[in-house]
Amino acid sequence: MPDEPAARAQLAHALAGRHRLVRDGVPRIRSALGLDDDAVRGAYAAQFGAPLDEVFAARVPVGDRLRWAAHGLVTSLDRLPPFWLTVVMTVTVSLPVSMLGLPVAATAMGPLPALALLALVGLVMSIAMAGLGEGIAAAAACATGTPFSAGWPPP
Repeated sequence: MPDEPAARAQLAHALAGRHRLVRDGVPRIRSALGLDDDAVRGAYAAQFGAPLDEVFAARVPVGDRLRWAAHGLVTSLDRLPPFWLTVVMTVTVSLPVSMLGLPVAATAMGPLPALALLALVGLVMSIAMAGLGEGIAAAAACATGTPFSAGWPPP
């Protein structure tokens, strides 16, 4: 990050030219660029002839808010260790689909045997997915040369 207020003001102007920024929604950008400092405010006013507050939008359109929400979800998934990413993907994608069809197939057995079968299949699938997650984590550790910890304990 540049130390000079003029460079920080220029960066804020360039960033605002590409993105709509809401003052309360970007506290880390404000902090990193020092946008709340009087020196940066003065440099911005000197360079662009307008107050620094012009880089902030009063409101972001709904489409942009949805795009930022999706970006936040993807970013949080990218930060997960391989093991936990496998767990999340398994629970949200494959496990619910398979668990919907099994009760229909097991209705001829009666309620208690069907519940026991559901529990058994769920246990087997969970063990299989845990092994898959461990394998993915071990493969990632081999590829990156980092120690294998399977993402446990979580950070």
